[in-house]
Amino acid sequence: MICPNTGYLKVESMSELFEKVHDSLPVFKIDHNQHVILYTPGYVFLLEKSKEDNIVQFLADPGSCRAPDTRKKFESLIIKAKKAIQTWNSLATVPFSPECLTIHSGNECNMNCTYCYTKKKRFGNYKLVGFPDLKDVETTLHFTLKNSTPNFRKLTVVYHGSGEPAWHWHQLVECQKQVFRIAQEYKMELFSYIATNGCLSKKQVSWLSDNMNLIGISCDGPPDIQKKQRAVNGELPLTIPEVCHRIIESGGRFDIRVTITRETVTRQVEIVKYLVEECNAETIRIEPLYCADEDGFIEDDADLFYFHYEKARNYAEQSNVCCGYSGVRPFEQHGPFCDILRNTIRLTPDGLSRNCFCSMNEDACFITGKHSNGEKNFAMVGYLDKLKKMALQIPDDCHNCINVFHCSRGCPDFCIYDLDDFQHNKLNPFRCKLHKIITVNMLKKLVDNQFKELSGMGFSKLS
Repeated sequence: MICPNTGYLKVESMSELFEKVHDSLPVFKIDHNQHVILYTPGYVFLLEKSKEDNIVQFLADPGSCRAPDTRKKFESLIIKAKKAIQTWNSLATVPFSPECLTIHSGNECNMNCTYCYTKKKRFGNYKLVGFPDLKDVETTLHFTLKNSTPNFRKLTVVYHGSGEPAWHWHQLVECQKQVFRIAQEYKMELFSYIATNGCLSKKQVSWLSDNMNLIGISCDGPPDIQKKQRAVNGELPLTIPEVCHRIIESGGRFDIRVTITRETVTRQVEIVKYLVEECNAETIRIEPLYCADEDGFIEDDADLFYFHYEKARNYAEQSNVCCGYSGVRPFEQHGPFCDILRNTIRLTPDGLSRNCFCSMNEDACFITGKHSNGEKNFAMVGYLDKLKKMALQIPDDCHNCINVFHCSRGCPDFCIYDLDDFQHNKLNPFRCKLHKIITVNMLKKLVDNQFKELSGMGFSKLS
């Protein structure tokens, strides 16, 4: 409902959003008008409020429900809940098998973003500079392809960085040539992606359009926002709309990532409208500012953020544009953004492979292998599987949450490998609340649109 004093969405207290109604299974109840929604990952149905008092009894013994249709739904709910647990537990038993190589450059950049996480003390030593040695790339790529599953036929290569991958233009071009050659050698289909700040020349845009399957552009919105949050060191070769138009004219594809700060939280519709109308964006990913320390969102900001986020999503949907947020994905079982969970090897300029896009320190949980030229290649396979199990740990405060099996846990602000974070449940309050609001309101929309069962929308890996 809308709060008359503030004009934005007033979200119920956390205890009123949902209730866990089974001791050992992830089954949740949500009050919704004259009904209650019963939900477990992969299944949802409506129940009349007059039958609400019998929920616990029916869950313990579905046969005690006299109405055949309702009894069948309770039985399906229990089956789906048990399967959700089995699916989650099975994730830890599947050995790490690389499918993606991320080539991670150092933190050199032609921008000076106000919120850049490389400036944050908590996230380690950001003295990594340069582009990975091409011989290291070759070594790591051969390791990736030789250790993938036998039926693996599509290699994903991502160019990412603590800074700007295109800053190292010559190495980038030569690296992609090498990647393409090795993919052909293994008879692999190749999907290439680059994450860029968009400070590109006409020639660079043309080359990227021809050689990357998808170009990820970071843009925070209209020029006044972009100028304030993402200041350019020097003269801008092309504006972001010009870059986007040239990509389209060259037959390339792009998506856009937006960082929302407390200063821009109420401008989300305006931002999305700009990206749709001026940049011709077809896919937009909205992300609340992370690693923000004292400048970040607080728990009380969650309802305001969601209100404007949902308005922005509705505008995008009406424009046939995909707009979303990756922190909680209710139709996919997932945890934090650890590369180990995404079957990704991330090669950094020091010849090591690492487990995190953000934490580049020397802690063992972030280093997954050594791939330097001239030294014996290794990736600690048993250790990788151990790290994977660690990444799938569920903090105590998450066990009774509706997002228990589909939440990033507030990564990277909360790190599953940080014992202090984990043991003391130092989750990010803003993201916890936002993720719950997103999921509960999504389920209400589903039932309002008469989606009774989430068939055909099961858990799957995002491409």
